Amino acid sequence: MRGTVDAIKNSDKTLARETYQDEDDVDAMVAEYRQNHINRLHDSSCGVVTGLIFVDMLNNFEKIGDHAYNICEAVLGKK
Repeated sequence: MRGTVDAIKNSDKTLARETYQDEDDVDAMVAEYRQNHINRLHDSSCGVVTGLIFVDMLNNFEKIGDHAYNICEAVLGKK
Protein backbone atom coordinates (compact mmCIF):
# COMPACT_ATOMS: atom_id res chain seq x y z
CA MET A 1 0.00 0.00 0.00
CA ARG A 2 2.90 2.33 0.67
CA GLY A 3 3.69 2.51 -3.04
CA THR A 4 0.27 3.70 -4.15
CA VAL A 5 1.06 7.41 -3.94
CA ASP A 6 4.40 7.00 -5.73
CA ALA A 7 2.75 4.85 -8.38
CA ILE A 8 0.25 7.64 -9.05
CA LYS A 9 2.79 10.48 -8.98
CA ASN A 10 5.16 8.74 -11.36
CA SER A 11 2.64 6.62 -13.31
CA ASP A 12 4.87 3.72 -12.26
CA LYS A 13 3.19 0.55 -13.51
CA THR A 14 5.73 -1.76 -11.84
CA LEU A 15 5.12 -0.19 -8.45
CA ALA A 16 1.38 -0.23 -9.09
CA ARG A 17 1.52 -4.00 -9.80
CA GLU A 18 3.42 -4.62 -6.55
CA THR A 19 0.94 -2.54 -4.56
CA TYR A 20 -1.95 -4.18 -6.41
CA GLN A 21 -0.78 -7.55 -5.12
CA ASP A 22 -0.52 -6.25 -1.54
CA GLU A 23 -4.34 -6.14 -1.40
CA ASP A 24 -4.43 -9.94 -1.05
CA ASP A 25 -2.04 -9.69 1.90
CA VAL A 26 -4.25 -7.07 3.56
CA ASP A 27 -7.33 -9.25 3.10
CA ALA A 28 -5.52 -12.25 4.59
CA MET A 29 -4.32 -10.26 7.59
CA VAL A 30 -7.77 -8.84 8.23
CA ALA A 31 -9.29 -12.34 8.11
CA GLU A 32 -6.62 -13.66 10.50
CA TYR A 33 -7.02 -10.76 12.93
CA ARG A 34 -10.81 -11.06 12.82
CA GLN A 35 -10.57 -14.78 13.67
CA ASN A 36 -8.13 -14.04 16.49
CA HIS A 37 -10.60 -11.49 17.82
CA ILE A 38 -13.44 -14.03 17.73
CA ASN A 39 -11.24 -16.42 19.68
CA ARG A 40 -10.58 -13.72 22.29
CA LEU A 41 -14.31 -13.08 22.57
CA HIS A 42 -14.92 -16.79 23.21
CA ASP A 43 -12.21 -16.77 25.88
CA SER A 44 -13.71 -13.62 27.44
CA SER A 45 -10.29 -11.98 27.21
CA CYS A 46 -11.63 -9.01 25.25
CA GLY A 47 -14.14 -6.39 26.30
CA VAL A 48 -17.14 -5.39 24.23
CA VAL A 49 -16.14 -1.74 23.71
CA THR A 50 -12.53 -2.52 22.80
CA GLY A 51 -13.77 -5.32 20.54
CA LEU A 52 -16.06 -2.94 18.67
CA ILE A 53 -13.22 -0.48 18.18
CA PHE A 54 -10.95 -3.27 16.94
CA VAL A 55 -13.52 -4.56 14.43
CA ASP A 56 -14.12 -1.00 13.22
CA MET A 57 -10.37 -0.56 12.68
CA LEU A 58 -10.20 -3.83 10.73
CA ASN A 59 -13.06 -2.69 8.50
CA ASN A 60 -11.27 0.60 7.83
CA PHE A 61 -7.98 -1.15 7.02
CA GLU A 62 -9.83 -3.33 4.56
CA LYS A 63 -11.39 -0.25 2.93
CA ILE A 64 -7.97 1.40 2.65
CA GLY A 65 -6.67 -1.71 0.91
CA ASP A 66 -9.63 -1.70 -1.46
CA HIS A 67 -9.10 1.97 -2.31
CA ALA A 68 -5.38 1.40 -2.94
CA TYR A 69 -6.32 -1.55 -5.18
CA ASN A 70 -8.71 0.63 -7.18
CA ILE A 71 -6.11 3.36 -7.56
CA CYS A 72 -3.56 0.83 -8.82
CA GLU A 73 -6.10 -0.49 -11.32
CA ALA A 74 -6.43 3.05 -12.65
CA VAL A 75 -2.64 3.47 -12.90
CA LEU A 76 -2.44 0.15 -14.75
CA GLY A 77 -5.23 1.17 -17.09
CA LYS A 78 -7.60 -1.55 -15.91
CA LYS A 79 -10.31 0.91 -14.87
